[in-house]
Amino acid sequence: MKPIEKPMLFSAAMVLAILAGNKTQTRRIIKPQPAQREGGISFCHHGDAMWSAIGLEGDRESYKCPHPVGSLIWAKETFLYRAQKTAVLFRAECDQESAAGLGGMYGGWKPSIFMPRWASRITLEVTGVRVERLQDISEADAKAEGAMFWWNSLSRREQEETYSGVGHGPRGCFHDLVESVHGAGYWKRNPFVWAYAFRRVKL
Repeated sequence: MKPIEKPMLFSAAMVLAILAGNKTQTRRIIKPQPAQREGGISFCHHGDAMWSAIGLEGDRESYKCPHPVGSLIWAKETFLYRAQKTAVLFRAECDQESAAGLGGMYGGWKPSIFMPRWASRITLEVTGVRVERLQDISEADAKAEGAMFWWNSLSRREQEETYSGVGHGPRGCFHDLVESVHGAGYWKRNPFVWAYAFRRVKL
């Protein structure tokens, strides 16, 4: 049976981290978030892709995992068309100066959400899924998220503007990464997330 195949958006920095082999995990918020319950919530897995959020009194909410183990993710990234839309260039591979020039030459960069399947250069196979709170990430998993790769890719000025004072280890870098993507206060909200592990595959 053909595996489930769905797209996922990645920033330029995370695309480069995947290509360099420094990103083998990604976390995506569960929508909608489970209702708050006194005493907390636990998640359990049942069936091929179903999970349940369970309260202390046994009440539960069911969630279908968008990307179950064995499914494929094709990466969407910022791009532009060239050669009468038969080929593409990738923003992740350009510095700011060349990106500006190429964008003007080829009609502007297209947001990642508009990338068609044929233009994607990255396909990932999901090898593991679990549910956790954002702040439960370990140092090893934060490194697998490409957090330190992202931090080291920033200019000194960008690091100074981004650094929150949490620390320069993997979890500290991951904290600053998610705050830069989702806005200040996202880490403190500590949402439940799908934690995906993956490997890159060639089709």
